[in-house]
Amino acid sequence: DISGSLRLCSCGMPFFSKLIPSGFKGSNRQADTLNTLINKHIQDEALLEFSMSDDFSKTGTERGIARFEHAHLIAALDTLNAYQRDRKARPHSMGPAIGRQYRNDPRTRFIELVKRWLRTHAANTNVEEDEVRRMAGLCRDVLNHAAVFPSRNPRSFIHTIAEVYEHIQWQLREVLGRDRSCAELVERALMLSRNLLSDAIGYLLLGPTDLKQTDSLASMEAVALWHALPQECQELLPGRADAALQKTMKGAWQTSCGSIIAALLSYPLAVRLFAGR
Repeated sequence: DISGSLRLCSCGMPFFSKLIPSGFKGSNRQADTLNTLINKHIQDEALLEFSMSDDFSKTGTERGIARFEHAHLIAALDTLNAYQRDRKARPHSMGPAIGRQYRNDPRTRFIELVKRWLRTHAANTNVEEDEVRRMAGLCRDVLNHAAVFPSRNPRSFIHTIAEVYEHIQWQLREVLGRDRSCAELVERALMLSRNLLSDAIGYLLLGPTDLKQTDSLASMEAVALWHALPQECQELLPGRADAALQKTMKGAWQTSCGSIIAALLSYPLAVRLFAGR
């Protein structure tokens, strides 16, 4: 039974079930399906509370936000508002009384949940990838249950959710692109930091000193100098000590400049920077 795994509200009933209008054909199945999908994808407690709220009320068909950061989320919100306006305007064979059901039926409650999510995140500068993925997954699963939501209207519930899903997919691409750009910027900053520190160490060893021991080293890079550091500096560098190089550089590390460089090369943050961890 699909309703067996549903999260219950305070009175022990699923989110939508106690608010299904009597005589609304197919509502029980629609409510059960939407409850299951919401519990599967939504983790935001505020949205879950909104879904099960006893004093649920339908919002207007305006955007409801003064400014936005993400055009695709706003376009998705406009799509849902257009669906609600079109649905309200259409006559029904059962007469005008059916209009009251559109304030509290499962489709309306689901639309309002998605609108609430869109209004919250459209104005958010940094939208998390997981948040967008979860909403995209929810819309995709609703589309997989299209048979539960039959309609003869050109702008049907399923057609509307399909448009919303497309916009959210585009938003996800933008979020992923932004995350990759940030990762690339961080990696470049680390690369420049490694170069700066490496050049500074090489200059300090060769420029203001007359150390002869460095002539025996094949490289002045930090990862190469690690092999020559004295044993007391090898705590964070297991397996890197080279006894021959340590003997060669022993006198250099005992100088004032050498001791500073040895301490710098074995400093935990420097080890993490050059080891890439």
